[in-house]
Amino acid sequence: SSEVNDDTCTVIFRKTVRNTTDADITIREVGLTGSVSPKHLMKRQVLIYREVLEEPVTIAPGDSATLRITIRHALPV
Repeated sequence: SSEVNDDTCTVIFRKTVRNTTDADITIREVGLTGSVSPKHLMKRQVLIYREVLEEPVTIAPGDSATLRITIRHALPV
């Protein structure tokens, strides 16, 4: 989702992660990637944004959690 006010643009990305293993999983960081394809080269994934979580998120087997990345950018005056 996104929101624009007088001087700031806010974009929110959400991803739900489900633990399908038999053990807890711990998420310590989240990232946002994109694809680039320079002329005559193979498409590549690039890391656009990365954040280390202040508190890791532990997901028990069979459970899920929704993670969120919020990016705020000041608009030019």
